[in-house]
Amino acid sequence: MEIVGNTLDEVYVQAISNVMDNGVEVDPRGLLVKEIQGLHIKVNEPWKHVITNTGRNMDLRFAVGEFLWYLDKDNSLDRLLFYNKRYKNFSDDGSTLHGAYGPRIFRKSWAAAKRKLCSDIHSRQAVINIYDANIDLEKATKDVPCTLSMHFMIRNDKLQLFVNMRSNDLIWGFPYDTFSFTMFQELMAKEIGIKMGSYHHYINSAHIYKRHYEISQKIRKNLSESYGLNLELKYIDKSINAEYNLRKNRRYLNPSEKYLFPFFSEILNSELSDRTKDNKMFRNSVDSLPSRLSPLISWRN
Repeated sequence: MEIVGNTLDEVYVQAISNVMDNGVEVDPRGLLVKEIQGLHIKVNEPWKHVITNTGRNMDLRFAVGEFLWYLDKDNSLDRLLFYNKRYKNFSDDGSTLHGAYGPRIFRKSWAAAKRKLCSDIHSRQAVINIYDANIDLEKATKDVPCTLSMHFMIRNDKLQLFVNMRSNDLIWGFPYDTFSFTMFQELMAKEIGIKMGSYHHYINSAHIYKRHYEISQKIRKNLSESYGLNLELKYIDKSINAEYNLRKNRRYLNPSEKYLFPFFSEILNSELSDRTKDNKMFRNSVDSLPSRLSPLISWRN
């Protein structure tokens, strides 16, 4: 099955609707899901990274925190727990995550893939493998990578990205996966110095858990407009360091300074103010966001 749309929000509603209407119920690990096999999703405007569907209301703070975790080549559990307490359920040892993407992407293959594209503009070999059968197939772990690979290709002077997923939960996983992967696409495009092309998301098992059937009906009735964040590569190290100080030293970021993308400081400040129960700072941070982004941050305390 193929779904094509201009934005992530557009294809998200289509994917949810197709799985709910046409999916077959199976129960891997004893958990009932509706599933479509072999789903190909093509997005024509992947620079609009954020799914703003009000039926889903993804957590923008977690999306940003996870993306920075990837960029910093980190596999620590503690860092993600700051944004999402559920991740303790996926750690085998209470301190790390076996399937962390950052080390697999940036310690091993990113630079080599970039060199391949720069040396041959039409190369078909710029592949970054995330799933590794040597360490994932037989290991008893709570955290097996859902992503198999990323494949970058330049055609018509634009960088395309083809992501292959063995499995993708459309409610919990898809909005965050596509946020980070289209960010990676923009990152590679800007490092090479070309424009972004289309984004392709291939899923072997596209599924929705039974407990999410109700929210799926809300999502499919709320077509929203995706929001783009423009990466500024020269601020990557500064932004990683700023996130560390905010998380470890409880230091708010200065909104007047420039970071990796617009509203970076407001998004992270809203997380810290939530954790410290600083309602005034939280409201100031959220109220400073564009109207399409502010619903994606809610007060947890």
